[in-house]
Amino acid sequence: DYIFADTAGRRLYITRGATQAQPATDTRPAVPAFEKRVTIFDLDTLAPVGEIPGVGGNGAVVCPGTGHGFTSDHPKPSMFDVKTMKAIKTIDVPERFSADGIYCDTSSNRVYIGSHPTKSLLVVDAKDGSVLGHIDLGGTPEQTTGDGKGTIYQVLQERPGAVAVVDAKTMKVRATYALGDNGGCNGLALDA
Repeated sequence: DYIFADTAGRRLYITRGATQAQPATDTRPAVPAFEKRVTIFDLDTLAPVGEIPGVGGNGAVVCPGTGHGFTSDHPKPSMFDVKTMKAIKTIDVPERFSADGIYCDTSSNRVYIGSHPTKSLLVVDAKDGSVLGHIDLGGTPEQTTGDGKGTIYQVLQERPGAVAVVDAKTMKVRATYALGDNGGCNGLALDA
């Protein structure tokens, strides 16, 4: 779902899910088996830099102030070292949690990972990967962004759709703004 451009470290991170081998058919060629992985490219030249095998998910993010990256992997999100490109650990999640959208708030060095089934955000300390809490959103989260000053914005995708405004300090929803007749959506961006 999400690729991540680390503008500070000048790398591009793309998560890839595992695929099982499939034989060729009359309408398509054979598909080889691939292990889940994060593929990393130089952001300026797009030359391959490396891979982190065994972790994948819907997206990746890097918190430059910590030297750590995270993936919204299944069944558990993963934490990795951006210099060595090695997995560090997996992060325990509550029952029914299924990681999807992922965002690093650089003002607090916290990672926010959305879960469709639990309609919540998991909040992780980017320094050590510890879980700081869970935020009940009251809707299905997709993309997350923040203002860099302690306010997190979370798009809620089901119709009619909304944007939840989260206070990063209290880890509580401060307000929810419905999108009305515009329907649900998956993407969200902030023009600072």
